[in-house]
Amino acid sequence: MSKKILRVVVCAQHLPDSYSGGRYHAWIMGEALAAAGHDVTVWTNCRPFVTRDFKTFEHHGRIKLCIDHESGPPNTPDPCDVLIIVPHGRHDFRMYGRALLYAHRTGCRVALLNFESPNWFNAYSPEPRPVSQWDHWVMVSRYSDLILSSTREGQSWAEQFYIEAPPSTVHRFCYPAINTPVADAVPEGPRQKRVVCMTRFFKGHLHKGAMDLLLVLPELRGYELHLIVNPNNLRHGCLDPLEAESEARGVTLVLHTRLTDREKFSLLRSAQGMLFLSHFEGYGYPPVEALYCGAPCVSYELPVLREVSGDALATAPKNDGPRLSKQVRAMLEQRVPIDVSERIAHVASFDRYAHELDVMFQELVEESRHPAAIAALDAQTREAMLGEIGTDSPAGLRSGMVRRFVDWSRQRLADTLGSWGR
Repeated sequence: MSKKILRVVVCAQHLPDSYSGGRYHAWIMGEALAAAGHDVTVWTNCRPFVTRDFKTFEHHGRIKLCIDHESGPPNTPDPCDVLIIVPHGRHDFRMYGRALLYAHRTGCRVALLNFESPNWFNAYSPEPRPVSQWDHWVMVSRYSDLILSSTREGQSWAEQFYIEAPPSTVHRFCYPAINTPVADAVPEGPRQKRVVCMTRFFKGHLHKGAMDLLLVLPELRGYELHLIVNPNNLRHGCLDPLEAESEARGVTLVLHTRLTDREKFSLLRSAQGMLFLSHFEGYGYPPVEALYCGAPCVSYELPVLREVSGDALATAPKNDGPRLSKQVRAMLEQRVPIDVSERIAHVASFDRYAHELDVMFQELVEESRHPAAIAALDAQTREAMLGEIGTDSPAGLRSGMVRRFVDWSRQRLADTLGSWGR
């Protein structure tokens, strides 16, 4: 039996001048599906900055860009098989509403890419967030055939949180790959007295642990500490405490923004190790990239990082400064670096990722049940969505309008679930 070539639309907002781990994940998913032989359209708001790192991929040309969140995805008479909705932190009902209406019109399957759920985030983060920030994720889940998490740990928390999804919704997880084709093309360099850290200096992102670097600066005397950061997350004065303490401790602070993947992997292949002091992660790209490049990594002991990276990580409990410092010293004192790249190769593999996504989405479209967007999006719900999308507000919906629609939609779903149970 020949494999079906799927028509896949990835609905995701991107940034024109930088990217986050979630945006990177969204793009590499499209690349993996294209590599598996499928026709991929990325429906987005701008030309993604991240595309520059994938232009040499063999199947990169199979990805079509539809840059227009206002008018919706391509109005093609050909059916769409799978719509992957990639959520973000901003309340933008236009994106989600149009995506769901498109799914209903084409009769496609809907997959929600779940980076993290609030029950999981708030269980670990030192700075909890209101559950309402995930309202639109919940709304999409009500019409999703698949909720796809990045890890087994993430799926477990998602199954507890997305209780408003239809009974037919399936939960799966798949470890996203790193850019192994580019990483493999970067030669191994001599290890220098440098340590790399990918983090964020931004209000609302204390869980990234940037200021925890102050705990280990005494161990880094005589070293370069290379910080890879998103320039959009830098605010005036945010680096002052770290810069002052680094100078006092004899540590050379080096700041990197907008590195290409090749530049990033070159830095990792020349570093003696990585520090990754995040208090919460939905996946943990940086340790995977560091380990794949042969750079040992010290992190906090998080179940999700242990699941993904296994015993290749050196860890310390959160809030245990002495243990953390001991692990950093051990990493720097290694005369012959341990071979950690083989331990992470399977998780990092782009080919593995493309194959697993291919199998997963082939199984999804072959299911006999009606797509969730067809079954749950009745005429009244669609009419409400169209009314909200047609608002004159240039920024989408005001928060009060969003709340009214979410509350109304929840009631509609409760009525639907009640009728299913009768």
